Amino acid sequence: MEKYFLLFHDWVQCHRRMALAALTLFLAVCVALVARLDFKEDITDFLPVDEHYRRSMQVYQEVASANKIVLQFRSDEGMDSIIAGVERFGAELPKHDTIGWVRAFEPQMDMTVALDVAEFVYSHLPYLLDEADYARMDSLLADADFAPRRLAWIEQQLTSMTGSFMQLMLQLDPMGMGNRVAAHLRDFQPEMSWVQHDGYLFTADSACCLVTIDSPFGSSESDMNGRLVEMLTSVADASLPDGVTMRPTGAPVIAAGNATQIRRDTVLSLSVSVVLILALLLWAFRSLRSLWYIVLSTSFGFLVALAAISLMGQSLSLIVLGIASIIVGIAVNYPLHFACHSQEVGEGRRTLAELIKPLLVGNVTTVAAFMTLVPLKAEAIRQLGLFSALMLVGTILFVLVVMPHLRPVKGRVMADGAALADTRKRIVGEAVVKSPFSLIIIALLTAFFGWFSLQTTFDSDVSHLNFMTDEQRADMSQLASMQGQSDGVTVYLPATQTAMEAMRPMLDSLWRAGEILAEKNASFLFPSAEKQRERLQLWHDFWQTHNYHIFLSQARDAGFSEEAFEPFQLMVEMEHKPLAYSDFEPLTSTVLTGYVSPDALVTRLIVADADAAARVESVLPGSFDLTSLNSRVANALTDNFNFIGLACACIVFLFLWLSFGRWQLAVIAFTPMAVGWIWILGLMQLLGIQFNIVNIILATFIFGQGDDYTIFITEGLLRDYREGTGRRTLIGYQRSILLSAAIMLVGIGSLILAKHPAMHSLAEVTIIGMGVVVMMAWLLPPMIFHWLLKIKILNIK
Repeated sequence: MEKYFLLFHDWVQCHRRMALAALTLFLAVCVALVARLDFKEDITDFLPVDEHYRRSMQVYQEVASANKIVLQFRSDEGMDSIIAGVERFGAELPKHDTIGWVRAFEPQMDMTVALDVAEFVYSHLPYLLDEADYARMDSLLADADFAPRRLAWIEQQLTSMTGSFMQLMLQLDPMGMGNRVAAHLRDFQPEMSWVQHDGYLFTADSACCLVTIDSPFGSSESDMNGRLVEMLTSVADASLPDGVTMRPTGAPVIAAGNATQIRRDTVLSLSVSVVLILALLLWAFRSLRSLWYIVLSTSFGFLVALAAISLMGQSLSLIVLGIASIIVGIAVNYPLHFACHSQEVGEGRRTLAELIKPLLVGNVTTVAAFMTLVPLKAEAIRQLGLFSALMLVGTILFVLVVMPHLRPVKGRVMADGAALADTRKRIVGEAVVKSPFSLIIIALLTAFFGWFSLQTTFDSDVSHLNFMTDEQRADMSQLASMQGQSDGVTVYLPATQTAMEAMRPMLDSLWRAGEILAEKNASFLFPSAEKQRERLQLWHDFWQTHNYHIFLSQARDAGFSEEAFEPFQLMVEMEHKPLAYSDFEPLTSTVLTGYVSPDALVTRLIVADADAAARVESVLPGSFDLTSLNSRVANALTDNFNFIGLACACIVFLFLWLSFGRWQLAVIAFTPMAVGWIWILGLMQLLGIQFNIVNIILATFIFGQGDDYTIFITEGLLRDYREGTGRRTLIGYQRSILLSAAIMLVGIGSLILAKHPAMHSLAEVTIIGMGVVVMMAWLLPPMIFHWLLKIKILNIK
């Protein structure tokens, strides 16, 4: 491989204009491809989700009304002032919402909807009554006093304040056959603790008016939701009187806030890291030209990666770009080593000849480590692996193909022989490297950290990676308390109508066993065609054995008119046939929204705790709760990264063995990475830092950076030992490694400034990881190299 790069170098030297034209054309194509690239901001792209997870999350969002935005209007001047603000907001909204994002702004409760639902239910009782209802009616009708008592109660209700609302229901169901159906219907009413004032909904303290709107973008389209929130805020600024404020909350608002914070943190961290890295490089080299070469090479790799992603027709996660500061820290190794070495050698071709092997070996192993991410199911993690590999390939090509033809770097030049040896003794004494106590101390510390590494935990709660302001947390907490959310665990059960009805006996047995504390099941109000036929037959059989005319006659005797219960009489006498899905629209578009879809019903079960949820889910196919769903994802993610760790280790070790030609040298280069990983896990546990779906991907970064460092150290040890050059090559490599590590820590340290939890956690883990990796690469290879030579296991003469 070295020969081909040198031949290409010589060809470029003879055809510089042609090579420059080809490079310019290539850059222009890359820029054009990057210009059409789309970006995404969804944190869930880092989850290795399958179709079950996607379907379950879709069900959850539908049932939990995840597309709802609640506008909170507040004022210290009373409810009338707030209502005036709401009305002015509604009048101003169409002027700003020219696209029609807010399809319905209805701040007052529409009582006609409730009347329509009640009318539908009571006029379709034959489709909704079951055996228990008819058994109850048989028992009531056996009592001779039932009709007089019922008619007296009806008369009392008609003369009450709610009489006008109840009149239609009483005309359709004078005997009270639908009482249990009405109870089922109430189960789907919002369980909010509020007060009404002129049809407006207020919190219990009357200090906040709540108006709910639907986001047309769901809860995951963070960019469009961000625009929607900005539009609503601008309407409030333009319309609300002094003293009245509007604050939106809900899942779409949280998603938009996350996207905004990710963008801010990305810009901040990249800006700070670039400035600090450039300052560090300028201090190290005292040469603007070397600085410029390093910027050019990493920028070229970054551009190539973006263009390749665009060429594949993919969008790119902004979080991946936020992690780009880490990838830059790895990519900068290549031009850094070249710049450091060129200061000693001075001539481009000779520098290239001496660096081709360690640079290529380090690049191939690192790229292979990142490519192990590509087979995973999580879209963003696949992109991260692909983007990282492409960036490193682009950077190494620039370093090996373009940099040797640039003017040599002049600046701070390495000292010679004796001074270099003295430098080494000052940094890490020879006594430390050759002392047996050093290896014993490292072995004991490795055992100590290894014990704690077994206890390292994984945080599977994705909500911990969401960015929320204190204000948003308070708003969401208030909404949860107002909605009367249970302290138990909610289990969701999506199934077809037929399957749901078939599971009824199992649900009943879980009720009897005390596993289920509460249930919202739409199958009772939305029966399948088969269940409808069964219920219609029950209706027919009931009236074959009971004469409704007796009740109507008693009603006339009690003073009711002939037409008082005519709707009921017509319902009994008419022929009923099974209804289609669309016929239930008055229910499916109102109270059953989120519980019914064309292919499934969603039952919501409340159980006591996670253990009860696990027992319920074990006997109800397809059921899930958010905690167990996230746990399954976390387990899948952990399994994926167990695979990645093993795959990285095998790939790196085998390639090191092939590259160096001796297993002993592969052990020298590989051991620091294995030991370092144990230390990292142990330190995380001791410091109380948990892995999550984002920072766990740093396993590949640690392998990628660690193998670069140990390869250079091992190559330096070999070269100096064979050539008898003292420590010139090794110390040169160590110098560039120290500078690379400092750049990496500065780059990742910038993420500490991030407020987004996911990005902040990257900084914590990477700072620990990089500190350990540098120490292991610096100490272990010389120690192992020395002792293998001493006991004559390694022979490299």
